[in-house]
Amino acid sequence: MCSPYSRPLSTQTPPPRKIADARRQRRRPTPTPTPDANADRPPKQKRQVYKGRRRATGRVVALKFIAKTGKSERDLRNLRQEIEILRDLRHENIIQMLDAFETRTDFVVVMGA
Repeated sequence: MCSPYSRPLSTQTPPPRKIADARRQRRRPTPTPTPDANADRPPKQKRQVYKGRRRATGRVVALKFIAKTGKSERDLRNLRQEIEILRDLRHENIIQMLDAFETRTDFVVVMGA
C-alpha cells in the first residue's frame, strides 16, 4: 500500500485556480486616446516654483519663476499686465500675490496665503 504522503510533490499540487483566469477576462480594454483640443498650441514654458520663507516675518511663501526666454514682446507685455492685475486681486479662494519683480532672465512672483 502506498500512503498519501509518499507520492511525489508534483502530483500533490492543486490545479491552477480558475479565479485568476476570470479576473483577466473581466479587464476593461484600454481606452482609445481622444484627440487633444490644444494639439495645435505650443507647449507651455516650464515654470519653476520654490518654497521660501521671508526673513523679516518668517512667513512661508511660494516663489514662482517664469522664464522670459522664447517669449515675444507681446507675451512679455501681457505677462506684466497679468502681474499688475494679480497685485490688486483679493479673494479668499485665490492665493495672494505679495510681491513681483523682474530679473534679466525671469519674472519672479512671490505668493503666500
